Amino acid sequence: MVNVTFKDVAGLVEEKEEVLEAAVVEDSWDEEDFEIDEEMLEVFAMEAEDLLKSIATNLEILENQPDNREALMEIRRNAHTFKGSAGIVGLKKPSKLAHRVEDLLDFLAEHNIKSDEKIFLLLQSANDCLSALTSGENTPQIVKRLERIYQDFDQMMLSLNAPTATKAILQSAQAVNSSSASSL
Repeated sequence: MVNVTFKDVAGLVEEKEEVLEAAVVEDSWDEEDFEIDEEMLEVFAMEAEDLLKSIATNLEILENQPDNREALMEIRRNAHTFKGSAGIVGLKKPSKLAHRVEDLLDFLAEHNIKSDEKIFLLLQSANDCLSALTSGENTPQIVKRLERIYQDFDQMMLSLNAPTATKAILQSAQAVNSSSASSL
């Protein structure tokens, strides 16, 4: 029998929440404080358009084939490139959102988790928001939408981490129980 206490689970959940909170901490500079070179911005806009189209194409594949790992990895590669490109030209909001997409897809790949409708809808919302941010939209509505997407990413990561955390606790408890039994 495995002896897992609420304290064990609560400690693991607290640890995961601290990691997520640290990931959301605002950077020390704002886009307004960064002078964006117009020529670089133009090059970024062209590249971003291609990257976002590729993400959209692979989202269509994912919608019809939720277990298509290649489509997920292609979305991840495009999000990674988008993140870096947006960061280079000083576009913090799109870079940060693309980073969240990349983190989610890295987690799915590392834990061999298949996509589902919730993941698909979150990725689609993130891609729509990236498109709006890239086109220069900076309205209160997009800010609220961005906040909601970040909340959705946080909830998704917590829900995906829960089975992993439970498995780790159970394995740890089994090891302790085995060790205790063998020392008797």
